[in-house]
Amino acid sequence: MTNWLFSGEVLINLKQRLSTILSGISLALAVAASAWIALLPGYYKGVAETEKAGEAPQELTGLTASFIEMNGLRGVFTLLIPVLIALAGFLVSWHTGRHTTFRRVILWALVALLLVFCAAGGFSIGMFYLPSALALLVAAIFNMRNKLGNNL
Repeated sequence: MTNWLFSGEVLINLKQRLSTILSGISLALAVAASAWIALLPGYYKGVAETEKAGEAPQELTGLTASFIEMNGLRGVFTLLIPVLIALAGFLVSWHTGRHTTFRRVILWALVALLLVFCAAGGFSIGMFYLPSALALLVAAIFNMRNKLGNNL
């Protein structure tokens, strides 16, 4: 008698659910990171000189600005890129049906894209999206086949 908990069908369903949950967490983390970056009024910190008409600059004033204040609408599009990648990863992981190999390839390509985005923007906004990329990576790992058994 086999234990139903460790049967192949139950493990496949569990791995699929974990993959979907983790890709949803990846999406939530990407949205949270974008909102944090967009609205946090400390993205840019600088100093400006204030001067009165006809006089030399007298006082240094600290400035802070949010990402959107500094970059405008172009900044919004930049913040949407990782959110859209994570959304696509969630939709690919959530969809259960045929073409599982194709979905796995797409999911791994999305993981690679998000990791490249993190690396490319590593010293500015890229590191904010690293938790999202790692959650999508773990989701892709759970979406893989088990090499030991019968396509678990």
